[in-house]
Amino acid sequence: MSLAKFVPAPKAAQDSARFVQTYLLDKSAREFFLQERMKNVVALAKQGNWSEASKEFREQTGADIKMSVFAAQIAAVV
Repeated sequence: MSLAKFVPAPKAAQDSARFVQTYLLDKSAREFFLQERMKNVVALAKQGNWSEASKEFREQTGADIKMSVFAAQIAAVV
């Protein structure tokens, strides 16, 4: 028997998959964050200011808080 029949995937994994499906399905993370509208998100994230990077991502995309926090963390490393 498969564990997946009884236990759903962890919430963080589901949320990560949703981020990829929403923003990265047709391009790499690098391509996505090289877009002009992501310039400030990346700059803030690379400065370690994840909360402001997250806020900027929400302003640019309309994403929810959880997705914007994922974005800030990814933007810091691309």
